[in-house]
Amino acid sequence: MAWLFVRLKLSLITGGLRGPGGSARAAGLIIAIIGALWIMPGGFALLATQRGRPGAANLAVMVFAVFAVGWLVLPMVTFGADETLDPARLMLLPLRPATLARGLMAAALTGIGPVVTFVILIGAVVAASSGTWAVLAGIVAVAIELGICVAGSRALVTATSGLLRSRRGRDLGVLVGAALTLAIFGMNLAFQHALTGSSGPGHPSLGADLAPAARIARWTPPGMVAHAITDAGAGRYPMVVAELGAGVVTVALLAWIWIGVLGRALVTADTSTGARVPGPAAWPPLAVSAAGLPAGQPAGQPGGQPERHPAGRPERWWRRRAWASRSVTAAGRELRYYRRDPRRKQQVVNLAMPVLLIVVNSPLALGSHGPLGSGQIPVWPAVLGGALAGMFSSANQFGMDGSPLWMNVVATARWQDLRADIAGKNLAGIVITVPVFAVVYALLGLLTGDAEGAAVAFSLLLCAAGATGAVAAMVSVLLPVPVPERRSSAFSGGGAGQGCLSALATIAGVGVAVAAMIPVLVLQAEVRVGAWLLLIAPAYGALLAWAGRRAAAMVGYRRLPEMLAAVGRAL
Repeated sequence: MAWLFVRLKLSLITGGLRGPGGSARAAGLIIAIIGALWIMPGGFALLATQRGRPGAANLAVMVFAVFAVGWLVLPMVTFGADETLDPARLMLLPLRPATLARGLMAAALTGIGPVVTFVILIGAVVAASSGTWAVLAGIVAVAIELGICVAGSRALVTATSGLLRSRRGRDLGVLVGAALTLAIFGMNLAFQHALTGSSGPGHPSLGADLAPAARIARWTPPGMVAHAITDAGAGRYPMVVAELGAGVVTVALLAWIWIGVLGRALVTADTSTGARVPGPAAWPPLAVSAAGLPAGQPAGQPGGQPERHPAGRPERWWRRRAWASRSVTAAGRELRYYRRDPRRKQQVVNLAMPVLLIVVNSPLALGSHGPLGSGQIPVWPAVLGGALAGMFSSANQFGMDGSPLWMNVVATARWQDLRADIAGKNLAGIVITVPVFAVVYALLGLLTGDAEGAAVAFSLLLCAAGATGAVAAMVSVLLPVPVPERRSSAFSGGGAGQGCLSALATIAGVGVAVAAMIPVLVLQAEVRVGAWLLLIAPAYGALLAWAGRRAAAMVGYRRLPEMLAAVGRAL
């Protein structure tokens, strides 16, 4: 049965590559394979070089613990696990929950992620082992760790499948994603600090700085399994048996929980996405006046007088003029989406990365030994942070709309209408991102005493955001990537290869935007125009954004049917 499920998963993956959009998925899958082939030898070599050094045991414990947490948390953040074998599609087959769980576990171990996990864990075994018995214990530990990762991930996703399909659950996933982003960034900084400090006399190994965290992770099931490798090398065989036994019991417990929740999920109707329609008794009464209008609603004023609000106040002329603009209307719609759509909230959460990039590379975090050798605020984090913020808020502008994009298509009679839609989307992104970075640089300028440096960096950030908005507009019409809401199943995803393809387009867009900023960067580095840069940089960024919107609208107007077909297909 396990081999049958493995073949079924491979058949579904290859069949998806031959279907609609298969070329894009194949390209993304190839990119993912290339990335895995680059990560696996690098991670294995980095860990294997720590063999025999002090702190290698701490490093192995942390690697096992981090992988277990990642397998548990990432499906919650991405609202799903493996879309190729959704248990809901198999519920009519004559399979018991235990048999189905064994097949699904074998299918879950088939893919790029499990292979990368296996290779990195073997590197941790090489780092912590010191003898034949330690190697044997390490092989058993890796098998137990993979069982903990897969069984724990599947049990958690299956148990919370109803919550993940609800809006409240997706909002919770956004909050978890924000915390996970900050945690990954903090672990990355700690890892870099340990890596750079490992060459000094006070830091003899990569795992030396991980001792405080390793002492806590040591008593978790993944940590105990990893520590069994060190105990086997030291000859503490009773401890090895106890630690590996605790891991086996953990896997068995997680599998038992998974089988139970799987059987209950397959026979329980999902009501998390059902709309509740009130009955006639709950409908409010509607009184109709003699003029045929609902009671309380005034008729239009005669004689060309402006209509009034129900409170009696005349509507402001600037409000009528603003909402008559297609760009402002599109911006208002996008801002409502940012408030209600969990996918848009995830875009806002991604702004934490450029903000942290700016703060961590500021003089407050680096002290007097910053990259410029003084308290001056560096400008390169502003350029990179602005480019990332622009891509996060402007990339794939039409992919989020999905099939409802047809309403914009039928209302677009000329390319200027599409330009107004793009301008509205960019305006919504500006309203969200610019105040955040304005506050960040205002605080940095106040705390460091370098108000001029903060103003220059903020102006370059605006220029980078404008340049990135121009590139993102063009990428959005040339390569729209569908992003479904994933309400149908907790195991559904965005399509094989789409994420890698989108990430590649994002990286390329950031590079093109930074290249377009070369004239402004030359003015800042060589000519040093001073206060004039505060006007030149934002103006140049606005000019690039205007040119990008115009070009994207002209190209996208001719590609509207292709764009609608790309983002409207079911994945």
